[in-house]
Amino acid sequence: MLGRHVPALLRFRCAATLVPAGAPVIAQELSRLVRRQMDDYRWRLYFATRGRVGPPRFGWGNFEFLRSGRVLNAIADDLRAELWDRRAIRQRISDVTRLENGGSVHRLSFQLMRIYTVDLMVRSAPALAASVAG
Repeated sequence: MLGRHVPALLRFRCAATLVPAGAPVIAQELSRLVRRQMDDYRWRLYFATRGRVGPPRFGWGNFEFLRSGRVLNAIADDLRAELWDRRAIRQRISDVTRLENGGSVHRLSFQLMRIYTVDLMVRSAPALAASVAG
């Protein structure tokens, strides 16, 4: 389809491959495998050296800019609902910022955003109920 409509795009590689989009499918799939192995090895090296070797730069899920914990702690500070185990949240943030257990900033930020969204919904629930009843 690209070859027919926008052939110039076939010169560029896709996000998950190391070869251009115009390369044979088998080459693209093999390059995905190689990229994945390189990515896994680089993450292991990153955690084993406690961050002295940088994280891999492939993929969109690189949330290492949050590793300092400043933004994650600010989100945790803003949680207001009583249903959260703040101690556990703080501990998880601390573990991830110290590179404990190979903690993924991406996974933690994803979960924290879910928690924060629910917290915001709980905050707005009384106002929503009042506006519907009014």
